[in-house]
Amino acid sequence: MTPDHVMISEKKLFQAKNLKIGMMLGNDEIKKLEMTPRKTKITVVTETGTILVNGLLATTICGDYMESKGNSV
Repeated sequence: MTPDHVMISEKKLFQAKNLKIGMMLGNDEIKKLEMTPRKTKITVVTETGTILVNGLLATTICGDYMESKGNSV
């Protein structure tokens, strides 16, 4: 995901760049954060705007969504 990718943590929305160690994603605590550069970007579009990846519920939303909609789930 990109740094501006919107994630769900503790029933609120956060841009990935603002997640911190100790925050919860679903039932799991964030224990490590790392950047992995990629040459390409994959765009995922779903009807609900969410995706389940490795048991974690994430959004498919990036960009300025939070500036226009806030951080409520």
